[in-house]
Amino acid sequence: MGEHAVGSSLSLVSPAEEKAHSKILGELNVGFEKAHLDARLLSSAQERANLATKVIAAEFIENKARRNNQWFIESANDAGLEVDDNVLDEGLAGGNKKEQQQLHEARRAKGLLQQLLTEPMVTQRYGKFLSSNTAAQEAEVAPYIVETTTRSKKKRRKNR
Repeated sequence: MGEHAVGSSLSLVSPAEEKAHSKILGELNVGFEKAHLDARLLSSAQERANLATKVIAAEFIENKARRNNQWFIESANDAGLEVDDNVLDEGLAGGNKKEQQQLHEARRAKGLLQQLLTEPMVTQRYGKFLSSNTAAQEAEVAPYIVETTTRSKKKRRKNR
């Protein structure tokens, strides 16, 4: 922080907020390079961020319970006492149904997030036509392309 601070900043501004954002930049005497983003990429990024939030929230609760248990065990050992396992915090797994559901959703979100992170974010999945964004996926689409052939159908005339 301060007058000689160095760093990068990203400002996501909707078209409706662009005028107010320009005024703020004018007052600060700073400039931003404009980068136009596709809203479909932002929604894909938002999906990944939401999944990551679920995972991080559950891991935070689990780590807090683990740290509290560790402190409790160390304090009991220092006092020369034994700790009964049923007095330790089990975290989300030992909580009520809502907490157990949160843990289950976090595990599911972690698996889905790992899968999504292996795939590139593209603006278009599959459509009728390949665009420049989906040209890289042409090999994946190729097995599903059906070549059509036209046959001329000849009518047979029956002799009477």
